[in-house]
Amino acid sequence: MKFLKVPAGAAAHCVLAHNVFDERGNRILRKGVLLTAQHGELLLKHGRFEIYVARLEANDLNENEAARRVAAVVAGDGVFSPGAATGRANLKATAPGLLRINIDAVNHLNEIDDGITVATLPAFSVVRAKQMVATVKIIPFAVPQAAVEIIETFCRNCPLIIRVQALPPRRVGVIVSAHQHRGDENQHERIAAEFTPALQTRLEKLGSAIAQKNFAEHEPVEMAQAIRAQLTADCEMVLIVSMTAIIDRHDVVPAAIEMSGGIVEHFGVPVDPGNLLLVGYHGATPIIGVPGCARSPKINAFDLVLPRLLAGDRLTRRDLVRLGHGGLLEEIRERHLLREAMEHL
Repeated sequence: MKFLKVPAGAAAHCVLAHNVFDERGNRILRKGVLLTAQHGELLLKHGRFEIYVARLEANDLNENEAARRVAAVVAGDGVFSPGAATGRANLKATAPGLLRINIDAVNHLNEIDDGITVATLPAFSVVRAKQMVATVKIIPFAVPQAAVEIIETFCRNCPLIIRVQALPPRRVGVIVSAHQHRGDENQHERIAAEFTPALQTRLEKLGSAIAQKNFAEHEPVEMAQAIRAQLTADCEMVLIVSMTAIIDRHDVVPAAIEMSGGIVEHFGVPVDPGNLLLVGYHGATPIIGVPGCARSPKINAFDLVLPRLLAGDRLTRRDLVRLGHGGLLEEIRERHLLREAMEHL
């Protein structure tokens, strides 16, 4: 494509580069229009003797065709494109689910040609049906066909670039642990009442539900028994909420997980709120030590791992420690110690 200034009378078959306005400021021609001889006459009538245009060459694809073709090859399962206009083709989710992005592949696509861009939502976003998950934008009015063909070949050899995975419904168990002091027999109920509404809302939005709830004394033997009971009841994920936060890799909750026959994958994540998250497993079943901030509906570390675990991902220590980039989340004002308040202690 050539970008040049030409006489208005000789601009037929070129693409107008800029909007054209009359003497009163009213637009008479929109940029991007394919000019004809009649357009040339109109321009001359308004005193526009020279204009900037784009002249497509034989090996060029116009912006809409290029956008359509790129969108078609980057869209994977659960993603569709309704079409292209003004050089843009949006990609949308066919149904609710977890957005999976091959980040390295998207970065590579954006390096192939300056005029071809692919922008996405963050990987692992939970998206709604028909929500936009990505957009392809062709910046000039045309790009070389060879560049689009390179993208098409790359995507055929790397098919999983942008896709939406449906989240299966899961049976989730909740264990409420507390010290049951004499004269304070309602401790478990109080803790359950604090956590359950927010947990249930999160799970229901993701298509899952609390299938079983167990109370346990806050010590390893009883908690290990509660974990085994939930596994026996076919819970596909176990959430542990406690009267007190986990503060050490060898605290009561991690000790109970190991006593039940499970493992602790990692305790403590570089995400705030939610640093005190624990992720463990009993076989393939995730066991989560839920941080206290999950009482609030506001986003915290638990929200960053829950959709992926429901989708069947086995999160490793490496996955969890890599949450630090973007891990500074909005403050939860209900917390006892706010970040700003800590500066004055």
